[in-house]
Amino acid sequence: MLYFLKKCGRPRVADFVHGKDGLGNIFLPDPKANKIDKSASEFLVEKVSECPGEITVLALGPLTNVALAIKRDSSFASKVKSIVVLGGSGECQSSC
Repeated sequence: MLYFLKKCGRPRVADFVHGKDGLGNIFLPDPKANKIDKSASEFLVEKVSECPGEITVLALGPLTNVALAIKRDSSFASKVKSIVVLGGSGECQSSC
């Protein structure tokens, strides 16, 4: 992280794109469910193992949790129905 900050400066919040709440200013109410005591990768492995071939993973950010799920269970990828990845750049010139 320090390397990134030295090379690129402080990260900026993209509220001009994603809104103050990060979801386009829809300001959802607080969740009513309790937080689970599992990591995201544990949760992914558990749910995909319960319903192999039926789960589509929607990855909206870095793929760290997907990578950790594959590391945790080498058969994870073969059990996922599909994976949809949100990617792109707001300031990309030409083909990035």
